[in-house]
Amino acid sequence: MLNSTESYFDEMLQRMRDGLDAGLSYDDIVGTEHAIASEAGINLDELQEQWIKEAREKRAVEEVQYKQSFDYLLKHKDSAISQLIQANALNLKTCEPELGRGVHGIAFRTTANTVIKVTLDKREFLLAKFLARVPHKFNCNHLAKVYNTHKYSDKLYVIHLEYVETTGLCPETLSTYRSELSSNRDVFFSWEDYVCGDPLPSEVNPSKEALRFLNAIREVVLTLDDLGIELDISETRVDNIGITSDGRYVLFDQVPNVPYDDVQEWAD
Repeated sequence: MLNSTESYFDEMLQRMRDGLDAGLSYDDIVGTEHAIASEAGINLDELQEQWIKEAREKRAVEEVQYKQSFDYLLKHKDSAISQLIQANALNLKTCEPELGRGVHGIAFRTTANTVIKVTLDKREFLLAKFLARVPHKFNCNHLAKVYNTHKYSDKLYVIHLEYVETTGLCPETLSTYRSELSSNRDVFFSWEDYVCGDPLPSEVNPSKEALRFLNAIREVVLTLDDLGIELDISETRVDNIGITSDGRYVLFDQVPNVPYDDVQEWAD
């Protein structure tokens, strides 16, 4: 009896990774998975269709919830920013138009050449709050500095952070850098493995610039890990990475790998 189609595919992916790590061929692994499914009376094609259906239904519910939350952000963002400025006696104002917006927030450049971001993501707020409180413990120049944070309500937060230039980066470039670590089909290795601390296999030979980019992410991930914080590396997207004037890759708008419904107040 299946607990869920999603959990079955997660378990299947893990078995495939284990098989590749053990030196099995891709074709043999796929054949084994079909045999396992057949023995359990599972039709993988039908299971995939069910998984797609469940995913679409879940997405429809999430889209309604997201619109309601973002409408709340738009209504209260000005008040939230004003509270942050007043609470920290900041001598600055936000500039229009907005610097950018993502799934969970809107960012504004300020007259002090910094950034103020209003976000719905409590995980992002808690990590920023932690970094603002313990800058002496975080010796890494590949993550944007956080100056101040403010909790406006239980679902809206404000972060004041370092401005980092994002021009010159494009999704295709970053995708190429990442794919250079997984291009060898004889070795099951990915950019996620590398930035999380695994050594680079001798069979994998990324370009110098790809390695420089991935090393920046790796340094952030491992430095936070030393402080007991696991970074959600799915947030290392092109719109969350910038380049400083001296050529350093810098990450910003990052979040800890904590489920939305299980966020702990570890920043306190």
